[in-house]
Amino acid sequence: MDSQEAQLESQFGQSPSTGSKLGWILGALLLAAIAVVVVVSARPSDHVEERANVLPLGVDSAEFEAVAQEFRAISAEAPGKEAVLATMAERALAKGESDKALACLSGIICEVPQGPAARLQAAEILLERNDAVGAEGNLVACTTYGAADDIEVTGRACNWLVFLYSVELRFEERKEILKQMHQFGYASLSDSKLLHFPHLLIWNSTTARERLNDFLEKNPSDASLLIAKARFQTKVGELDEALSLLTQLRKSNSGNLNVHAALLECYFEQDMRDEMQAVLTEAGAFDPTEPWLLTRMRAELLVKDAPDQAAILFRHVLANDPANPEANMGLLRTLPPESDEAAQCKSKAIVLSEIRVKLAAVQEGRTQEIQELVDMCRKAGLNEAANAFATYLPLATGNQQVSQTEAVHGDS
Repeated sequence: MDSQEAQLESQFGQSPSTGSKLGWILGALLLAAIAVVVVVSARPSDHVEERANVLPLGVDSAEFEAVAQEFRAISAEAPGKEAVLATMAERALAKGESDKALACLSGIICEVPQGPAARLQAAEILLERNDAVGAEGNLVACTTYGAADDIEVTGRACNWLVFLYSVELRFEERKEILKQMHQFGYASLSDSKLLHFPHLLIWNSTTARERLNDFLEKNPSDASLLIAKARFQTKVGELDEALSLLTQLRKSNSGNLNVHAALLECYFEQDMRDEMQAVLTEAGAFDPTEPWLLTRMRAELLVKDAPDQAAILFRHVLANDPANPEANMGLLRTLPPESDEAAQCKSKAIVLSEIRVKLAAVQEGRTQEIQELVDMCRKAGLNEAANAFATYLPLATGNQQVSQTEAVHGDS
């Protein structure tokens, strides 16, 4: 893990593993003392002309006109506002004037051709400032308005979202981004690991906690970041600290099911069943769209008194995360010991432990290790994962760098 963490620290602020012509942006940035909030909004494109003379706060009108004049000198057509602002942002970044660049980018609406790239540029500036919250809004806008198969813009934004969601332990949202990346052909083998083995990879690495703490310095009251902090605390045995934080979040975010899930996890580690039941009562009835952790905690509480109901819930978790070792073992505890399904769970548990050990060695270019992983997946009944990793066999031509997200996550 030490080498992976060092690699992440050296890569952060540079391009993610996808690669992009936009890679120069982060290298040109300097941290500024004045925080600029970029508000992303979807504005109707038919009103663009009405706002042509309305410039964002922080954009000098004289400079805007001078750049517009440059456009007029080489083209008979009047320059679009967004094209001028994009040029100004590019020049500002080249000079290290990131505040000015953010101001210019905030005036480029999402629907125009420059929109998705502008949102990506703004996100990368904000990430350089550890503003994960502001960056996420821009990245989501980029992936929403950008062409799904555009690897240089949408693909790069997806890489950043996967990184953020990994640090923040938002695995359900990360899965949707990873599925898009695989669908449109810009996923790496590391991304396939994250998609198919989210709970076999180490998620509580030192690097991830450090990045989370950096993000919290910028947004100390953000619920998603605080929930992740509490889950990290629970994982390393800082149960009193986690419980204190989650109790506060429960009061201020009573409708947030991720708070309930994290609190249940903390109570579960301390075998506080009465407290778990109180949280579940507050959380309400089971919802198929609820966090996987919440569903698994429901099941854990039912294993002893209602094993059939618990089995249904464990199967639901496994339907969304087939390689979840805790859900697999939980299901095993609900089944008749001599049943065929129990035998399958036992066999799967053994193979999952083997996969966990194997994952670190599975890299692009290592044909034997990839083939062994494919065989293990088939043995465990993980056919979708087996098919996904099999696609890397013909392309195994050389070792590739570990992505920054994998460095955050870890393999074993």
